[in-house]
Amino acid sequence: MKTLLRAILAICLAAGSPLYAHAPKEGDIWATAGPYVQRTQSAAKEPPRWGGGIAAEGDVDYNGGVEIAMLYMDKLYTRRQGGDFLAEQIKRMYITTGYRHWFVPWLSAGLAVYSAYSMGDVTVVTDRRVANPYLQTSAHDITEYGSDFSVQAQLWGSDWLAVVMDARYALSLTRKTREDANSFGVLLGVQYLVPKQGPAHRAGNGSGVIPP
Repeated sequence: MKTLLRAILAICLAAGSPLYAHAPKEGDIWATAGPYVQRTQSAAKEPPRWGGGIAAEGDVDYNGGVEIAMLYMDKLYTRRQGGDFLAEQIKRMYITTGYRHWFVPWLSAGLAVYSAYSMGDVTVVTDRRVANPYLQTSAHDITEYGSDFSVQAQLWGSDWLAVVMDARYALSLTRKTREDANSFGVLLGVQYLVPKQGPAHRAGNGSGVIPP
């Protein structure tokens, strides 16, 4: 959690004076894509794990809009029971749906729910099971559900293209007892405004003149 707070503070300081700031406008759609680095919130020593993410935000008014994101990651789960300890990992695709609110033109926060789907086989990282050889983690669950919180800041931008940093925290609502399954990470992405298809494109008659 301390690492996540440091990341949020860093992006807020770094984005204090962007060249151009995001101004939510009804009907605008912003798409974001980039690498995503994350780790499980656990006392166990774990290196950051790399993945990727894409997101689309559709502004509904000048305050913000609906956001849908897909995050691909290699997720680690750790669980303790008595003197037993087990760490397992599996690749997952997180799909989030929620709302993003812009406090100022360069800083926003998002709240979403997610479902995460397993991809591939479970890999055992550390196995110290003695009393309970049948101990498992949520890595064996096909689907995981939870809540997703994020703080996003714009580092650089123009009127249609931007570089953003998005700090995220995923709270698992289906984790098992005495299991570490919550995770935090940062998405560094390129964000662009999806062009609109105006009346001139839909009703053009080849002469460049729009019929009445």
